[in-house]
Amino acid sequence: MSNEVINDTFDEVDIGYDENINYKTAISNAEGGKEYRYKQWLYPKRDFNLNLRARDKTEINNIYNFYQRHAGSYDSFYFENP
Repeated sequence: MSNEVINDTFDEVDIGYDENINYKTAISNAEGGKEYRYKQWLYPKRDFNLNLRARDKTEINNIYNFYQRHAGSYDSFYFENP
């Protein structure tokens, strides 16, 4: 697991992103139609999609090298939510 922060890859703080918050809940139906709900995750999972608009050649190389260091989606990294 890597401790690298992707935000450090960019020169500017103008990273556009979309954030989705996901919960995992199990729902069991009992006799009589009653439902029981159970949290399966202690904390929600947050997914971020970065919108990397036009960048200069240096930043494009930094992003490419970051991707190579992490073998695509194989290795983890951090994203600081601005």
